[in-house]
Amino acid sequence: MSRLKQLREMRKSILDKIAEFRQGRQGLECRTEQELDDKIAEMEHAIQHGEMSLAEEKATVRNIAKLKGQREKIRELEGQQESLGQMEAEARKIKAVIDEVWG
Repeated sequence: MSRLKQLREMRKSILDKIAEFRQGRQGLECRTEQELDDKIAEMEHAIQHGEMSLAEEKATVRNIAKLKGQREKIRELEGQQESLGQMEAEARKIKAVIDEVWG
């Protein structure tokens, strides 16, 4: 039974890390740095070429600044994306072993 307990603890640890990763994404408007760059470029283009009221332009500038502030977090999460897939695969393997042992 101690082996089963160890497996469950390992799986729980992995699932906790996965949940932490997903929670880190909350509040981000973009998932990738490319998506972020595209969104910022679109907003900057709208400011330069669109007919916005001053209030709309100010709101857009604030939103651009907010997006730029998210760049480092997005880079960090993009770097962790591959390890997330590996952790999910490992959790599935452990679950299969638990099911096999538990019967």
